[in-house]
Amino acid sequence: YKYPALTNILSRSGYLTYWTSNQDNVGVGMQSINVIAHFSDSIKYIQTRAIDADNVLSTSRISYDSEVLEFLHERDTIRNKSAAQFVHLIGCHMDYNKRYPKGYTRFNAKDIESIGGHGDKQNIADYVNSIYYNDDVVY
Repeated sequence: YKYPALTNILSRSGYLTYWTSNQDNVGVGMQSINVIAHFSDSIKYIQTRAIDADNVLSTSRISYDSEVLEFLHERDTIRNKSAAQFVHLIGCHMDYNKRYPKGYTRFNAKDIESIGGHGDKQNIADYVNSIYYNDDVVY
């Protein structure tokens, strides 16, 4: 990389850096994110996956972004030491129906108007529900 990651810059500047993520810690496209994360003093992955004997990426459960919040208060505090907290949410990535607890279901296919005849109405409803949930988490 041409420039150092922000996590590295802050850590080398005397900050305690904390990385908390609800995204995968392995998989296609995750290498560069993990490089940035690993310059942090503390790293916590809520959702961890493993590659099984058949090279299949698997996880034992779905974790929701609100689970990250409980770990934000768990960090060590050292008097007179500045800290930076990085939060990496899964947000509204696909599969949308897995990004929010069912209690956050506000819309279903019948609530969605057809837009030019394209798209799966339930998929669009799931996306809108994931945004509704994500807004609640980040607020």
